Amino acid sequence: MSGFSAGQSMVIADHGGDNLTLGSNGPFTFATPLTSGSTYAVTLVSSTAPAATKPSVCTVVNGSGTVASVNVVNINIDCVYPQYA
Repeated sequence: MSGFSAGQSMVIADHGGDNLTLGSNGPFTFATPLTSGSTYAVTLVSSTAPAATKPSVCTVVNGSGTVASVNVVNINIDCVYPQYA
């Protein structure tokens, strides 16, 4: 995960379940392992930011696919802050 600011939190899910709360940048691992050949679909469930912080816009990158014989390590959540003119 990248672009996350201090005090922010986010909940992501795999196939609408196995929710995982994230509170910082860096790698993440769901609690339930998937077997080789299983599909995955990571989605953003909710995101919060402190009142004094502009909320970021977050996107799941490479969030779906099929598990091969190795761990899936290319899923990322990119967060950016809107720019106003």
